[in-house]
Amino acid sequence: MARKPLPWWFYAGMGACVVSVGLMWFAPVGVAMWTFVPAWWAFIFGLDGLAWSIKGGASPLTSKPRQFVLLGFASILGWYYFEILDYFAIDNWYYPHAHLQSKWVSIVWFTLSFSTVWPAVT
Repeated sequence: MARKPLPWWFYAGMGACVVSVGLMWFAPVGVAMWTFVPAWWAFIFGLDGLAWSIKGGASPLTSKPRQFVLLGFASILGWYYFEILDYFAIDNWYYPHAHLQSKWVSIVWFTLSFSTVWPAVT
């Protein structure tokens, strides 16, 4: 299997990841708190592009896009399970900036954040 050149989504993903992580570290809290999801999805797309290059044109996103999307939904459900477990049993973590946005914005943002976990591990 011959290696292919890195695809466009590798460069787009890694570039967006660098920008997002830079903002995460150096921007004010009001901006930095919104960088988690873009940083992780950018990283996921960058890694997928790297896998595509190394595997000669096959990657999780390009070979099995439906499964990749379902993995994101499974990740959401799995991480909400852990959130419920933590709330009722463990009480091990909290979100220090959650009070800076409304309850519904927090729910949407947490859902988007949870969607990144299992696709990143794939």
